[in-house]
Amino acid sequence: MWAHFCQALTFLTRFSFSHAFSDPSRCVPYFVPAGLLLGFVLTVACFLVNQLFTVIAHCAFLAGFVWLVLEVWLTRALHWDGLADLADALGSGAQGERFLEILRDSRLGSFGAITLILVLLGHFLCLSLHSAAHQYGILILAPAYARAVPVLLARNAVPNHGSLLGLAVLQALDRYPTLYAGTLLFVVTLPLLLLAFVSLWQFILLLGLTWCLVRYLHKRAHENGGISGDYFGAGIVLAQLLFLFCTL
Repeated sequence: MWAHFCQALTFLTRFSFSHAFSDPSRCVPYFVPAGLLLGFVLTVACFLVNQLFTVIAHCAFLAGFVWLVLEVWLTRALHWDGLADLADALGSGAQGERFLEILRDSRLGSFGAITLILVLLGHFLCLSLHSAAHQYGILILAPAYARAVPVLLARNAVPNHGSLLGLAVLQALDRYPTLYAGTLLFVVTLPLLLLAFVSLWQFILLLGLTWCLVRYLHKRAHENGGISGDYFGAGIVLAQLLFLFCTL
């Protein structure tokens, strides 16, 4: 279990361990715990900035910025790259092979750039507001909640040809029959535990928007050659933003 958890950390973050990726599907069940550890590290940095720079006006904005910069750096912008690629492909209006060609193109297009700017700005504003309210528990849990999305998204999906991550997540669902149920239970119960800090409508809004996001990405993948790592990356970033926004 420890080896597979280390594999998940190595894949999702810059935390590097020596364990080889002989079977990537075995580390998928540890995406959520890896996200929880990532959230803890990011929030410690955010807390320290809040404590050290209290004399600076609006230091919450600085703390939120530090959280976001560290998140992008520690994850090697892995998920953000997927968001940009998918935004370019969807924004182009292309279908079939042309869609997949744009999706696999590493160059940044206008749709990807605009999407990145808007989503980064949304993260920055939400993180700053949570930091100002000292809601550090929310900041810790956001990355863990978001990293449940790949498992939910892969349910009843087919892998895109050549997508190793898409295949790995689907193999994990076959290998661990209870993985989907456990992830779904986590997604539902985590906001429920937050009811002491958020209102009922926020809880309902978060689950509803998460469901809409998963359904939308699943539909687009089904129409355009199957699921791939870009869909998972986009789902993680957008679900993280939804969590931060709905818990304000």
